[in-house]
Amino acid sequence: MEMNTPESESGRDRGDEGARSVAAAATALRDLTDHRWVEVADTMLAKVLRRQRTSHAVGARNRTGAYHVSENVLRMSLQRAIDPVPHCELVDIRFDLARDVYLGVLLIVRVQYPLPIIALADQIREQACAGLTRILGAVQPPVTVSAMHVHVDDVTVGDPKTAD
Repeated sequence: MEMNTPESESGRDRGDEGARSVAAAATALRDLTDHRWVEVADTMLAKVLRRQRTSHAVGARNRTGAYHVSENVLRMSLQRAIDPVPHCELVDIRFDLARDVYLGVLLIVRVQYPLPIIALADQIREQACAGLTRILGAVQPPVTVSAMHVHVDDVTVGDPKTAD
């Protein structure tokens, strides 16, 4: 038999009120759905998942010994390293890890058309390697096209950093 206390009843009321608020918001959003929602749904979902993702520990080594770094720290370091590269915008980063061992990374970018994509990808890869090396030490496996994949997800006519 469950014992009801004032705390549990007030908590249940807040929970019910929260559920009603979420249901009301969902109903309002369904009424306002634009027919083009599919175009942005994947992008929004990817951003939400990236924000909610727990951060895994990644093994690193420097001259003083081994240590672990948060995956979010690596993500931030890559963002900072790649951001100065002109004519591209980093959209997403996906690490390939085996437990806490770095195996590679997928960098998803938006680039400006009609610039040479291969040269831009090489520049992105070079900056990403520098960002990873600052945090992890010597990057293993070495940065190659297969260990650090740069995927062009979209192209824009103008500067992708300012394009909507």
